[in-house]
Amino acid sequence: MDIMEYFNNLMQSKEIITLFNANGITFSITNGCFTLIKNNKKTEAMKIALNPDTNSLNFQGNSIIFSLNHDKNNKLYLERLIIGNIDKDEIKFIMQHKLTESDETIEIHFTDQKDNNHKFILKDESLEIEKASLFFKYSLEKERLQGKQIFSYFNFSKDIDTSEYSKEYYDNCLTEFIELEKSCLSITSYLKTKIPFLENCIEEVIENKRNPINKPKAKTKVYTIKKSKPFYRNDVDEIIARSNRRKLKVIKPTDENDE
Repeated sequence: MDIMEYFNNLMQSKEIITLFNANGITFSITNGCFTLIKNNKKTEAMKIALNPDTNSLNFQGNSIIFSLNHDKNNKLYLERLIIGNIDKDEIKFIMQHKLTESDETIEIHFTDQKDNNHKFILKDESLEIEKASLFFKYSLEKERLQGKQIFSYFNFSKDIDTSEYSKEYYDNCLTEFIELEKSCLSITSYLKTKIPFLENCIEEVIENKRNPINKPKAKTKVYTIKKSKPFYRNDVDEIIARSNRRKLKVIKPTDENDE
């Protein structure tokens, strides 16, 4: 498939165009030049390349990187989406959609407005969510800023009964879905069209939040760190590499001076 055929398919893909439009992004093709328009004002030129090995079409601009491909039914899908300040190598949102003959996985990493890192791994019959939160305090004794990083986990599966989790668990889980939607508007609607199991997870959270069973709250693991950082371009490469090795882990702050 050549580039112009990809363009035509993109413009006819209601799911993808709706996702971009919800985030203030539209596309224009003039004299063979592909341009991204943000919030109907700012234009952004895109570098475009067709990967001969995977047959995916890659786009790169100043604030967004994405790639398109076709599934086994020749239907267009968003293979990768990266949002942030590309020029400064700072990334706020990463989505990667992987298809194999027997498996389908969508992995998302994003940083919220409070610099908490979140990870979603969505499959046909399961969903794993991880949140990494940072809490800082200044130590008068050591004369330096110290922090704790707390990891919260939420798991859904057709084989797991989560109806007995606490109200706090569901409150926090619902917050994760809200933060996911904030990170990229209309992303949950797009994901539901690809993996409908997400709809079941959200409905379960809402239902059990309304009618909670009094159970102990979910446990969290606590780690000590010295500082945090957002995603950067080199982190993106590492995330994708780990993902392809099926050992995906959220990017965590690096201890520079371990005691």
